[in-house]
Amino acid sequence: MTEENSQNQQDDDVEPDKAPDESTGDLEENAADSVLSDKDPEEMTEEELRAQLAKHFREQKVEDVLVQFLVSLSNLAYSKMGLTEDSEEIKDLAQASLAIDAFKALLDAAGKRLPEQEASALAGALSSMQITFVKAES
Repeated sequence: MTEENSQNQQDDDVEPDKAPDESTGDLEENAADSVLSDKDPEEMTEEELRAQLAKHFREQKVEDVLVQFLVSLSNLAYSKMGLTEDSEEIKDLAQASLAIDAFKALLDAAGKRLPEQEASALAGALSSMQITFVKAES
């Protein structure tokens, strides 16, 4: 077996972790990967990019977009809580509260329609945000 074939076999043997968990990184990575084609976007023509985006939106599920949006709200809420050195200067508890309330409202409205594992992870994330927010207030 050649070195290239060996590398291809190794690549085929590695399955990306697509199961969402309480961390948000996996959800974000899967979302970004789903938009890209095998071709480098910088090498694509405008027409090819438009076709790729149109294909992506045809194949996209609302549940996936909702989960991605909830992950973004969670990240924003944590940033606005100003709990890290990087976010101290942007601390805005009113904005964090709004992000948490929006997260909760969306989860309440659609959570029962999401896959159970994702809904459970998002409910856990909401609890975590709420507890962290109370700590950030004091």
